[in-house]
Amino acid sequence: MQHHYANKMFMSVYGISSLGLMESDPLLVQAEKRLINQASQLIVLVDSSKFLQISGLILCELSKVDVVITDSAIREEYVLMLENLGIQVHIVASEPCPDLF
Repeated sequence: MQHHYANKMFMSVYGISSLGLMESDPLLVQAEKRLINQASQLIVLVDSSKFLQISGLILCELSKVDVVITDSAIREEYVLMLENLGIQVHIVASEPCPDLF
């Protein structure tokens, strides 16, 4: 992975809090840390329920995150927390998924 570079890295995580991005798998943390350090911009895609998920493994501090994309059910306090840290927050309207079958 040391030879890979990305202008933008898109990722999801187990949870997100004031402590940072959280994961539940130590092997995933090792791999994702390397990738995060090889990217210019980190964009995190999480639904609003991830703000309630806490894990014992912190992937990185929120200072590494540039953009969070989430759904409209996010609580205002989380939006303010992210924006106060200089993180852009993009809220996408929640829509039910159509039945595939």
